[in-house]
Amino acid sequence: MIVANPDTIITWDRNFYDAVWSDAFWESITAVREGRVYLSPTAPFGWIDRPPCINRIIGLKWLASEFYPDRIRIDLRQTTREFYELFYHLELSDDRLDALIRWSQGCAPE
Repeated sequence: MIVANPDTIITWDRNFYDAVWSDAFWESITAVREGRVYLSPTAPFGWIDRPPCINRIIGLKWLASEFYPDRIRIDLRQTTREFYELFYHLELSDDRLDALIRWSQGCAPE
C-alpha cells in the first residue's frame, strides 16, 4: 500500500521509470495516472540530486521546462551545449552531444 499520493514523481532510476507505467501497484497514484513521472538526466552527474554539484543549474532549467512546458521552453540540445561550454569549458561535437543526451535519458552511450 502506498500512503502518499503525489501528483508528480521525479526519479533518476531508469528501471523504476520504465516499470511504473504498467505496475498495478502504482496505477492509482495521481502522478502515474496523469503522466507526470519524470526521468531525471544523470550523465555524467545527476541534474537534480547527487552529487551536489553545478549540474543542479541545468537541472533547474530542465525541471522548469518539464513542469511548465507552456511557459518555459528550452532546446535541450542547445541548453546542454551552452551549459557544458560555460561550466566545463567543453565544446561538444554533435556526436558527443547526442551521446550525452542519450546517456542522460537513461540510454547507454554508444
